[in-house]
Amino acid sequence: MPPYSVFLNVYDMHWTNEYTSKLGVGIYHSAVEVHGREFAFIGHELTSSGLVDLEPKGCSFLGSESFKFRESIYLGETDLTEEDINAIIQDLGVHFTGLSYHLVTRNCNHFSSEFSKLLCGKDIPAWVNRIANIGSRLPWVYNCLPKDWLTPEPEEPDMASYMFHPEQHRNNIN
Repeated sequence: MPPYSVFLNVYDMHWTNEYTSKLGVGIYHSAVEVHGREFAFIGHELTSSGLVDLEPKGCSFLGSESFKFRESIYLGETDLTEEDINAIIQDLGVHFTGLSYHLVTRNCNHFSSEFSKLLCGKDIPAWVNRIANIGSRLPWVYNCLPKDWLTPEPEEPDMASYMFHPEQHRNNIN
């Protein structure tokens, strides 16, 4: 029964976060957890949705040993049912396509921010996307980075098993 808790799950994307997080910056992946499901945005070469439905706090999908679960942050409550959330994710998937992903200007944290505002009216903490926000104000920084860093291809070859499908309650990620 409502209300349902909404959490932001934050992952370290690089070992340097161990040191830089003390300065308020780091390279993070985030996803929103609600109804025991975790929703995230990833980049891929397809024009289809880049939204994925995952097991909460599982980082094997991220494809690298350097990715580690950091923390779960309580964002608030929502009265939205799973069916409501499925409809929202389906609608957001039209705008958050795999090809639209950009490490600096449209990443997983941008999705988490938009989705959390829809669920409970609260934004994610600023520190989660601080590096991208700084980079977006200094385009010469990301112009120096290899293009495949900005619009990465997923390492996982079978993306279909992770994609959000509204007809399924949760994708099988085993």
